[in-house]
Amino acid sequence: MRICYTILIIFSFACFSYAAETKHIVILSWFNDGSAEDGFRDGIISRNIDARFYTFGSNSDMGVLEKQLAFIDKLPKDLIYANGLLAASALIKRFPETPIVFIVEDDPVKNDIIASKWRTMTNATGIDVSIPLLEELLELKAVRNFEVIYFLDGSQTNKSAEKFREMKRLGKYLKFDLFLIKDIKNIQKHMLKPFNKAKSAAYLAGSVSSETGTGIKKLNIPVMAEKPEMVVKGYGMIATVVDMYRAGRLLSDKAAAVLSGETASEIPVQTIRYFRLVVNLAEAERINEDVPLELLLTALDIIR
Repeated sequence: MRICYTILIIFSFACFSYAAETKHIVILSWFNDGSAEDGFRDGIISRNIDARFYTFGSNSDMGVLEKQLAFIDKLPKDLIYANGLLAASALIKRFPETPIVFIVEDDPVKNDIIASKWRTMTNATGIDVSIPLLEELLELKAVRNFEVIYFLDGSQTNKSAEKFREMKRLGKYLKFDLFLIKDIKNIQKHMLKPFNKAKSAAYLAGSVSSETGTGIKKLNIPVMAEKPEMVVKGYGMIATVVDMYRAGRLLSDKAAAVLSGETASEIPVQTIRYFRLVVNLAEAERINEDVPLELLLTALDIIR
């Protein structure tokens, strides 16, 4: 099967900066060109920077990423934008002399692509958009003050195991008991007896099939989903998300600083502290759960 990808070249010229040197900016997303990239480009353009963008999307395919890296080798580049941990890691290693700004959904220090968030000791800086588990649990607590939460492990990865351990640690602060369920397909036989729905909630880690999702719905309790697409499908009631357009705009601030002469390694990595929700109101109504108005006002997407 032939893999095809498109190179999108966008020219933007500031109204009164014709004499300024054109900045060549490479944009590489591990995913596809999306709202984060839109926010970044808009942020650069709004600063009247005479910029030429070369935009690539890898569609989460390592083979495509490698081909794009080879092509980027041949391009002029004053700055590189990376979206995704794999893209950022590959770019930092491959282009150590080119300043890089990144957006990653995993801790860049823990994943060893920078030394620290205060001083990266590399040619890169950026934004960490990982969502703290505490933030997710507080949003779920705002819907129902649960005393028991079931951790539905749909991915069974090291990351989900780490999240389970963190949830167990947080239990003493938020005052809940935690139960791990790996065999989600046969979820009903794992539930505690007697099962008190009024004091229970669930957290769905990862993604599940439609058959498994149907079984989760039968619990008739509020479910916080790690993946917003699970809420869209009705297998969860709420999910915490980042406004990626806003993240892109914030990253453009760092890019502008680098293009004006600041050293990327001296610009601290920023951690996003403002989150939005995806809410499935139809699912809330089905289980007779009221979603507080203040949560709906922060929703990025509401499914009715």
